[in-house]
Amino acid sequence: MIARLRFARPGVGLISPPPHHDIYSIEDLAQLIFDLKQVNPAALVSVKRCGARRGHGRGGGREGLRGFDHHQRLRRRHRRKPPVSIKYAGTPWELGLAETHQTLRANELRHRVRLQTDGGLKTGLDVIKAALIGAESFGFGTAPMVALGCKYLRICHLNNCATGVATQHNVLRSKYFIGLPDMVINYFKFVAQECREIMASMGVRTLAELIGHTELLKILPGETSKQRKLDLTPVLANSALVSNKPQYCIDPHNEPFDKGVLGEKMLADMRDAIAAKSGGKFSYAVSNFHRSIGARVSGEIAKRWGNTGMSAAPLIVTLKGSAGQSFGVWNAGGLHLHLEGEANDYVGKGMAAGKIVLKPSAQSTFIARGHDHHGQYLSLRRHWRRTLCGGHGRRALRRAQFGGARRRGRSGRSLLRVHDGRCGVRARTHRRELRRRVSPAASPTCSTWSAISSTATIMN
Repeated sequence: MIARLRFARPGVGLISPPPHHDIYSIEDLAQLIFDLKQVNPAALVSVKRCGARRGHGRGGGREGLRGFDHHQRLRRRHRRKPPVSIKYAGTPWELGLAETHQTLRANELRHRVRLQTDGGLKTGLDVIKAALIGAESFGFGTAPMVALGCKYLRICHLNNCATGVATQHNVLRSKYFIGLPDMVINYFKFVAQECREIMASMGVRTLAELIGHTELLKILPGETSKQRKLDLTPVLANSALVSNKPQYCIDPHNEPFDKGVLGEKMLADMRDAIAAKSGGKFSYAVSNFHRSIGARVSGEIAKRWGNTGMSAAPLIVTLKGSAGQSFGVWNAGGLHLHLEGEANDYVGKGMAAGKIVLKPSAQSTFIARGHDHHGQYLSLRRHWRRTLCGGHGRRALRRAQFGGARRRGRSGRSLLRVHDGRCGVRARTHRRELRRRVSPAASPTCSTWSAISSTATIMN
């Protein structure tokens, strides 16, 4: 059932859904945020700052974030940490919240970012303290689960929760789960009532009057010698910040600096065809500063017809030039993107359906099979349908929902093949395995595929 809901096949490990699991730099994160805002401009994008969790996580202890998850330890045995290290990893949320709030204020960005904190919040007093340090939004996890009947057995990952909370087992869910929405509502009413009482004792009417006012917090001397050595003044520092901007978010939405000009033009041209479900052919010139091409159109298609509702009457878009990052991101059924030229990283990221075709420029004189036509991470986490590309790809990886392997040659170059309408990645060093697994009739050879790419023939 989980595989069906996640558009995956049973047996594929779903640690966290790529592309969220493949972010290696702040630029990758910025591009992902841009992709999400393009496919749904009305959505709010949330970014989690790692390093602070107070709950009792999987195998975890009291005051820390886990260092390496189980799968990372299996993949990186030479770097694996002992299980006991999970208990002491990470820092309290107070430190991360204070640092983030102060940094945003120092750079006069606090009014543009909404800060949410979570990690063991249970009472109204926790909410007031978090607001005073700088948060305006608060996340609760463990306490509402307990209100629903969770007994804290720490076997959530075994699918046999005795209270029927964290399980897909029908018997356990039907016989032992006692949770009702009223239980959670009642819990939050008590939290809100405690917040009101504390605010009344402080003489404030709204939560906004508390955000960032650390001068209202009092540092206790500590009960032990170690506690008395703690210097908490950096956490409560406020006087050194000279920003006169508000201490909480007032901007409802942050516009991207490039605003996806080509995407808006494409949507304006295709909106009537999408509404009428009539399809059509369109052509545009692209440059490498045009990012997330197709995302705005895919978002409109998905909003009206879902992932595959327009597959019978597709929009065929022909583009020429060098496409920027995330070409064909979130590609929906009914959108066929044909690029004559080259593309940057993340071609087909999060691809839901449709078709993406890359081929060399008609003016190019090189042999297609020996050159790169796209950047890193081709068809990252694509669900189904096809991505066709000639030549090599720089670290071209595919982590398809149906369980493709991640394989690379010594030079980092990979070969693409088409088999039964699906695109896979096989490195040169794995040709022997490819021959053993795939019959010659089922998949074109490398030379045949190069000829297909060079002549710009689209396989239907």
